[in-house]
Amino acid sequence: MLSVEPTAFTFLLGQDFSMMSLASAIEPLRSYNRLFRQRAFSWHLVSLNGEPVTAANGISFPTCPVNQVLAASHYLFICGGERVVVVQYERGYQSAMRQAARAGLFIGSLSTGTFLLAKCGRLNGHRCTIHWESRAAFAESYPDIECTRKIYEIDRHRLTCSGGTAAMDMMLNLIAERYGDDRAIAVANQFHHERIRSAADDQRGHRQHRVPLPPVLSAAIAVMQSTFEELLSLLVVAQQVGVGTRQLERLFGRHFGKTPQRYYLELRLEQAREMLIYSDRSIIDIAVSVGFSSTSHFAGWFRRIFGVLPSDMRQERRVRLSTARQASVFSAGGRAPLLIDGTHPPRPRKGRVLFHAAALIRGHEAVQVVGVTAVGRPRMLPARWPLCRRPGRRYGFGRYRRTGRRRRRGWRRQHNSHFRKPAPAPHGAAPRHNRGWSR
Repeated sequence: MLSVEPTAFTFLLGQDFSMMSLASAIEPLRSYNRLFRQRAFSWHLVSLNGEPVTAANGISFPTCPVNQVLAASHYLFICGGERVVVVQYERGYQSAMRQAARAGLFIGSLSTGTFLLAKCGRLNGHRCTIHWESRAAFAESYPDIECTRKIYEIDRHRLTCSGGTAAMDMMLNLIAERYGDDRAIAVANQFHHERIRSAADDQRGHRQHRVPLPPVLSAAIAVMQSTFEELLSLLVVAQQVGVGTRQLERLFGRHFGKTPQRYYLELRLEQAREMLIYSDRSIIDIAVSVGFSSTSHFAGWFRRIFGVLPSDMRQERRVRLSTARQASVFSAGGRAPLLIDGTHPPRPRKGRVLFHAAALIRGHEAVQVVGVTAVGRPRMLPARWPLCRRPGRRYGFGRYRRTGRRRRRGWRRQHNSHFRKPAPAPHGAAPRHNRGWSR
């Protein structure tokens, strides 16, 4: 058998990348080499500076600098995660992808790595895809790029994948193109992968149902998902699918236990939640894009469905990313390590506190700050800021600041929690007196 140069894959790992997507892309290559006893594929895990990269599940992966292996590679894949979306130092990524494009490499992405390809201008004029949870934010950020709902897209020298097990289907199709369908099926059987999905398969996403839905109900849901900003009435949805409103209400009640209007509302709020997590648009813009005319109305329904305000969810994401970045950058003593772009972070100002309140994390994973120190003497923040220690004295706020002895007692009676207004006395009974309200 003639020795053939293996096809080299380079996976550029971003912070908090999805380990599931990476494993689904590498394992078919490893299994092919083992089954057919030939080194047909090789792969490298790289980063911009050669430092270890931590996956979203907390496992750290050793890497080598991307410049060392890029010249001998055939494919370059950007492995994305949540922090790739908000990366601030993309100069290193732009340099790596520019070098790969000049060398004629196939450039691709896994999961949210599509954001980085678009940000670096490598998807202009190409068709792409992304994980369904990030598709709305991607479409708002890059409206000129065609982003489909397919599980993966291969458009000339650009390969984009929606992440998860879709990476395995994309790799199996690459194996089938090179070595035939029989070998690709043999590799798929090693992972109990019953069917190799093609690029024509759509992502299910959103609400996946175990029981097949009636065609009329599926068509109604598709109509709702296609229009969020300009809300459709129940009559318009029923007319587009060719049934009456009463029949549509019965179908939604039978299969989902809710009205069509409630289902439509939850779809809009789920869309807003995805945009809050994966985009930097303002809350009012997001509210308008999903059909709400005011932020108060939007915030009220959002809290009723998800149990948290939109502003709190946005703040939680910022705190989580900022705290993780500071914990990995600033260590107790010594020079701060390199950032993802190969530069050193700036030193904090004297007296700046490098921690965030854990109270901002509501209903989500807790943040553990490791090795975060402050330079100089930090400001101590009280656990509960006192509203007023003495009414009318220096600790008063707003219109309750120092107003003199004459109004002091009246403010205390009105605002102190120990003085409650008594319930009205029954008719004919003597009035009951309470301390603070007796005179």
